[in-house]
Amino acid sequence: MLFSIAMMFIFSNGSDWTRGTIILQVVLLISLAVFSHAYRNYIKGNEWSLLSIKQLIPRVLLGVIITSLAVQIFVHVLIYFVIPLDGILPFSWPSFFGYTFSVSLVMALWSTIYFAYQFVQRNRRSEMEKLVLTAALNEAELAILKNQINPHFLFNALNNIRSLILSDPEKARTMVTHISE
Repeated sequence: MLFSIAMMFIFSNGSDWTRGTIILQVVLLISLAVFSHAYRNYIKGNEWSLLSIKQLIPRVLLGVIITSLAVQIFVHVLIYFVIPLDGILPFSWPSFFGYTFSVSLVMALWSTIYFAYQFVQRNRRSEMEKLVLTAALNEAELAILKNQINPHFLFNALNNIRSLILSDPEKARTMVTHISE
């Protein structure tokens, strides 16, 4: 809608600003919002964000064309047959396909942004999973090392106490107390 209004502002002399053209822009905005939301639900339902680029591109192109055609058919039926608007040019196939092409460009841009965002999110989740796995691996390695050190420490301490029992029994008792603490 903003793009269309900007184009009308840039390329018209003010004669295009009628009640009908403003209503048309609102109808287009609502139609595109509804149809693009339905398109997004279809994408999510079929998990397109998990596809490879080679699988994704043809689906997106077809989805963009179908959605753009559906929007234009809906809008044209609405503005020419259901609630005819004042100030709207008569129906013509070239303008219909021109509008469909411009909506396709907008939908293609929307799809590109959407899938780029999905790709970044998927990579971010993957990196987080890798970091969590690395941290878990480091923790496991540390636990293994601790388990290896503890028996070795206990073995050395008991050998030292054994030798102290004969030479300095008081010191041996103190050492046993420290180890038990």
